[in-house]
Amino acid sequence: MTAAVGENGSGMKTLPEVLSGLLLPHSGTVRWGARELSDLDRAEVFSRASLLTQDFQRWPMTAALNIRIGRPGQDAQHEDLEPSVDYARVSPIIAKLPHGMRSLLARMCRGAIELSGGEWQKFGLARNDAAQRAQRTAS
Repeated sequence: MTAAVGENGSGMKTLPEVLSGLLLPHSGTVRWGARELSDLDRAEVFSRASLLTQDFQRWPMTAALNIRIGRPGQDAQHEDLEPSVDYARVSPIIAKLPHGMRSLLARMCRGAIELSGGEWQKFGLARNDAAQRAQRTAS
């Protein structure tokens, strides 16, 4: 585990975005091994790096779709999502939802469930894991 600590505006959020290839640096270079990040195929970089920021998207859809959206190019049934659910330790949260993976996660909708920030973070981690698994399968 690595922690970036510093003053506001010192680049703590930007550093992992640059290292993961999400942003390219304005100056200087970032290397993955002997190769410069800017010379690598971005799809290949994205298949090997994952980034979960503080301000990820909280989609107003079911629990399953909040994870499945990490696999946009592939169908994903509930059983396809289980490895990502296990990886992110989302199972205890899903078990408490009234309709399990079919529960709507959207505060603005009647009958929907609102998760805590930490619970949303776990769904974001499961979504990232699902995306990583989809990339590895496609490669």
